Amino acid sequence: MIINSLKYPNFTSNFINRTQIIKTGNGIPIDASFIEIDSSNYNDVKAMEAVDKLWGGNTFATNIYQAARAKRNKSVYYAQSHIYALTLQDKDFDKIEPGQILGVAHINKKANNAGYLENIQSKPDCVYSINPEYKYIGSGILNSLKKLYNEISLTSSNRKFYVKNGFKEITKNHYVWKNNN
Repeated sequence: MIINSLKYPNFTSNFINRTQIIKTGNGIPIDASFIEIDSSNYNDVKAMEAVDKLWGGNTFATNIYQAARAKRNKSVYYAQSHIYALTLQDKDFDKIEPGQILGVAHINKKANNAGYLENIQSKPDCVYSINPEYKYIGSGILNSLKKLYNEISLTSSNRKFYVKNGFKEITKNHYVWKNNN
């Protein structure tokens, strides 16, 4: 039996939680949706491609899109990859709106519910603008990831950001956050 996919869409992205970011100008906290991208779904991968293009290409978002595409193509290396997005979209996650995405992340799940953060990026307009529309996007993503993983490790030269978000520097440019509960 063939079912019209327009009438019965496949649920794609998985809503995980709401997290707060700051809308600048008025400084009021607002909720954003933290979702997991379904890399097996063509439309979700195309949404990540659109984000990459909207953000100018050749960024961490490019690496994240390529990871989603590789996982969709069943690359063994990306079997444990998880792609996440922070979006202003608050419903209808079966159709991701790329223009609503504020940040993206790629994490490889390891043993014991640990993860290695491969890439994280906030929308460039919210990082490099003199007057960004939103703040604390990266922190919002990290806070949501901390609810999913018992431990997160990463390599980065952005010491101030990760230490501010509760990560401990283990060796130069290598950081770990552990859930102590």
